[in-house]
Amino acid sequence: MEPTSEEDIRAILDGAFKGSRDVGLINYRLLSNSPNGFNGLYYTILIKYSEKSSEAEAEAELSCFAKALPLDERHLADLRGSRLVHKEHEFFLRLVPTFEKFIDFELPLPRCYYFRFDERAFGRTLSVMEDLQEQGFVTRDKLVPMNAQELSVTMPAMARLHAASMVTEQKSDIRLRTFCRNPEEALWTLDESRPFYPWLQSAIDTVVEVAKRRDRFAQRIGAPGAERKVTTAFEQTRLKLQISDTYCNVVCHGDVWNNNLMYRYSEAGEPTAVRIFDFQNYRVVPPITDLLMFIFVNSSRQVRAQVMDRLVSEYWRTLDELLRDAGCRLPPEMADLPTTRRLVDEYWLAGIVTAAGYVPMCQMPPGSREKNVPQAGENQLDFDVMDDFLRGRGEAVLRGMGISQMFADNVEDIIQELFEYIGI
Repeated sequence: MEPTSEEDIRAILDGAFKGSRDVGLINYRLLSNSPNGFNGLYYTILIKYSEKSSEAEAEAELSCFAKALPLDERHLADLRGSRLVHKEHEFFLRLVPTFEKFIDFELPLPRCYYFRFDERAFGRTLSVMEDLQEQGFVTRDKLVPMNAQELSVTMPAMARLHAASMVTEQKSDIRLRTFCRNPEEALWTLDESRPFYPWLQSAIDTVVEVAKRRDRFAQRIGAPGAERKVTTAFEQTRLKLQISDTYCNVVCHGDVWNNNLMYRYSEAGEPTAVRIFDFQNYRVVPPITDLLMFIFVNSSRQVRAQVMDRLVSEYWRTLDELLRDAGCRLPPEMADLPTTRRLVDEYWLAGIVTAAGYVPMCQMPPGSREKNVPQAGENQLDFDVMDDFLRGRGEAVLRGMGISQMFADNVEDIIQELFEYIGI
């Protein structure tokens, strides 16, 4: 089934130009993109349109990135129950327009041209964004940890995303923890009514299983109480990723790893700009959780040791400047740089554990999974989210470590850092 209609295309044009141009639809093409995402089927839509001016009529083409939902019933039911799609719909159609009423800086996001969403026709959901590749943005190799420059150029972007919440709350009577309809964390949960609740236990089991099967860790994980320490660390992190009653909560991305970021580079290969996308797991939590997730999941331990202080400083200084310019103030726990660094220390374990949960799952190289879903049809993903990613992924991770030495190094490095921190 084609996920777009002519009515959709005309709505996309309206969203792209917002009435600023007199345009007419000529035709369009829909191209499938590969690979697909964790929860969506990716397309490029090329729209040929005419544009009228006082002098003449010209033809041009608009390139868009589109995401549709897979049509297999199990996956659709999981997506509906997890409310991940609801989150992204709310973020772009409700939260971003709310933020833009109060901020005077640009958010580091793609423009959303169109979002077709109806709970009664959930499987027909379609989101359409500007094509960042047309602006020179590219995706990175997920197996290669980010360098210091890539980490650094992302700090102002993270600060702008988080500052939007702080400015909005201080300039209005909005309180995001109640204003947002889907503020809760979706993956780090013990709520068995949530479809993705096995993610947390599977992350714990994966760390333990990999440790038992690698000579570097086998003796340490076999020590009395070692497995309990791993479980406790994950449980402590789960609590850190909930709405806080102590600290300022902001709308965080919640899934800020390599494949949800695109970078633009200079001719010399230096990163100059970043865009953050895929807000299906946004959550209302302290901003430091987003900051540390980004740094720990996307960098090597060696690079973190060299630049962590500088990254925190760059993030804080941008945040402080944005709030000052808006006539607002930082929350007490981030009032100055030394205080913010103490907050980073408080959440340090959460950064390590988040990476220990994400790196083994998200960085798995091709061939890690023993088999795909048999005969995946059109408009279906070629894997089963539950069976391939949310349950028993230890074997797949170990297989991937045998395929890619870089993946093996990344997994072992974050397990080593976790074990050192919790005393295994």
